[in-house]
Amino acid sequence: MLTEQVSMISNAFKEKRVHDNFYLKEKTKVKEYYKFIISKVKENLNHKDILDVGCATGDFLRYIKTLYPSSNLNGVEINSKLFNKVKKEEFMNKVFKCDILGKNKIGKFDYIFMLGVHSIFDELLPILKKLKSLKKNKKSKIFIFGIWNPYDVDVIVRLKRKNSKILEKGWNVFSLSSLSATLRKIKLKKKVFKFNLKIRILQNKKDPFRSWSHVYNKDFNIISNGSNIIHHFYLIEIV
Repeated sequence: MLTEQVSMISNAFKEKRVHDNFYLKEKTKVKEYYKFIISKVKENLNHKDILDVGCATGDFLRYIKTLYPSSNLNGVEINSKLFNKVKKEEFMNKVFKCDILGKNKIGKFDYIFMLGVHSIFDELLPILKKLKSLKKNKKSKIFIFGIWNPYDVDVIVRLKRKNSKILEKGWNVFSLSSLSATLRKIKLKKKVFKFNLKIRILQNKKDPFRSWSHVYNKDFNIISNGSNIIHHFYLIEIV
């Protein structure tokens, strides 16, 4: 029902995800949340089969490789331009160009990471069921990082630039309570870790979709983007 309502709103515009192309021009760097995620894994990833869903140009996997050079790194990327770039990286084992919810067989993995990508989907159940199906065994873990709502409200949105006819996905904010209810349906358990960004991120005035920080205190910055939605970042560990 919700998806149908969103589709009705979208009929007057073209719904397309194009914002990810900014990764093509972004310089390789180790982001603060990369460090945070790996600090919570707390296990040796050498000789482990690892998948990054929505791997873009491979920056997160490249960071893992610097820490665990014997890790077996794989990625999924649906964007053709990003896929063509990341598939050339020698540190990658395999890169799959596909919709993660499609029928492509990509294997089973010890660790599955998805950074920010869950906010592209309008429903949690299909993507969580798919991630569960990619686990190699009961010890395999799923890590999802991104924006989640600590309040009991799911926010399903599309963003549109001024004078544009394109509606973009990618900033849905599911509630932690909806996440818990969905995981119970498929018999998975979770741990939740709050991420507080301490460094300053300047506003990119040319790209209002990019997030920036507002100083709150020395240990915590408020993050938002041109949507004016406050971003509460969490890492979800799922087993």
